[in-house]
Amino acid sequence: MFQDARAAFRRGGEAAVVPPTTEKAVPDWLKPVWIEAEERLSEAGCWVVCGYSLPQYDSAIRTLLKRAATRTVQTIVLLDPNSTQLASSYADVAPKAMIKCARGLPKGIDDLRRMIQTA
Repeated sequence: MFQDARAAFRRGGEAAVVPPTTEKAVPDWLKPVWIEAEERLSEAGCWVVCGYSLPQYDSAIRTLLKRAATRTVQTIVLLDPNSTQLASSYADVAPKAMIKCARGLPKGIDDLRRMIQTA
C-alpha cells in the first residue's frame, strides 16, 4: 500500500482536478462545470488542445468530446511534442474535424500563430 502523491489524490483528493482513471465518475459538485465545458466546446469552431494525450481509458473525457464535437467544431489544433501520433485519437472523437498538428509548448505557439494567420 502506498499513498498516491499526485496532486489530485493527495490528502483524500482535495484538488479540483479529475484525473484520467478508468473508474472515473464526475463528482456531483463538479457536474455543472463538465456540463458547461461540453456546451462551450460544442459552440466552438476550433479547439486548441495543449499537451493532452486523450488516452483510451479516459472514457469520461472521450464521451464529453464526442458529444461536443457533433455540432460546430471544424478544426482541432494539437500543441504537443507527439501531436502527429495523437491525431488519430482526436479524429476518433471528432471525425468531421480537421486535425492540425503543432509542436509542444513553447515552440507550438509559433505554429499556432502561423495556422491562425493562414486560416
